[in-house]
Formats: sequence, structure tokens, C-alpha cells
Amino acid sequence: MSHYNSNDDKPQISAAFFYGTLMKQEVLAKYAFGLSILPKSSNIVINKASLQKYKKYHVREENYPAIIFDEKSSVNGVLVYNLTKKNIEMLDEYEGDEYERKFLTVYDHNLKENVKAECYVWIDAVDRLVDLDIEY
Repeated sequence: MSHYNSNDDKPQISAAFFYGTLMKQEVLAKYAFGLSILPKSSNIVINKASLQKYKKYHVREENYPAIIFDEKSSVNGVLVYNLTKKNIEMLDEYEGDEYERKFLTVYDHNLKENVKAECYVWIDAVDRLVDLDIEY
């Protein structure tokens, strides 16, 4: 059963920054659209990006990362453009209460400019975070 209906999904938000499992298109498709692949009708654009003053950690005993503020660090990821309000609501459910969605300034490597983007920032216990460099 498909959860994606392009007619129900207006208005579109500008951009969202992902740095872990949601960087994979099949994971993004599943949790933002309820589909196995991104629908062509979604007009999704994905660009390489980086977020300054945050650091990525592995969440202990889980298979996903988290980011927290760190003045001297940066996080590589992707900016995803043209997600809808419904897509973001689905992603909010996927991310759960361990994260808070915030607007942050992210550098888009393709456009070579800073962009305001929604980003999921860790708000749960920091003792659950491990400083490991893991690909998701």
C-alpha cells in the first residue's frame, strides 16, 4: 500500500539536511514517502552538503547517528530539496522523540552557498552517544 499521494502534499518546504541513514535514497523513500523508491513526481533534488559547528556521533547499541552542537566540528551529509509537509511529518514520526527538528544553516556544495534547512538534532541523553566514525 502506498502512503504517498502527491496531491495531498502541498506546500513544499525548502530543504532538509540528513547525515545518517536518511542519506540513502531507499531509506528516505521508505520513511518520507512510504515507498521503496523515490517517486519521480516528487521533484526531489539531493545535493552534497555540510553543517558547521555540529559533530556526528554513533548512538550506542543502535544503527544510526546523532548530531550535537560542537563549535569546532562539522558534519557531512546531503541537502534534500522539495520535501513536502507530509514527508516531514512522516520523518518526524521515524525520528521519534530522541531528536528535535531545527532550522540550521547548511552549506550546499553543489550550489556553493549557505541554505537554511531543517535538521534533526539529538536531544536525548548524551551518554548514549559514542564517538565512532561509522558509515550509515
